[in-house]
Amino acid sequence: MTGFPTTAYTAVSAVPAHRGDNGHMWGDGAGWMWVVGPIAMTVWFALLALLVWWIVTLADHRARSADDRPRKDANRPEDVVAMRFARGEISADEYHDTLAHLGRRRGTGD
Repeated sequence: MTGFPTTAYTAVSAVPAHRGDNGHMWGDGAGWMWVVGPIAMTVWFALLALLVWWIVTLADHRARSADDRPRKDANRPEDVVAMRFARGEISADEYHDTLAHLGRRRGTGD
């Protein structure tokens, strides 16, 4: 072999191979792996399925909460009065009186 020092090659090849277990890394067929392997595979698939379910549920929950969330401007009494005034349901006097009443009720005293 070119490129390798002869002493390193000799040292590596001089290490005796342990062949008392038929040459297999886990011995004679690794009998315990027939039990642990399927269990580990099942656990990994269950974790993967759980992760997918969690992501889908989280995305669905966020989408629903964004749709169901009340809008800030639509729930304030001042905004409701302003929308009624804009649609022509109340007059300018009623609009100003209602805003003044709401201001007194909240303690601002407009």
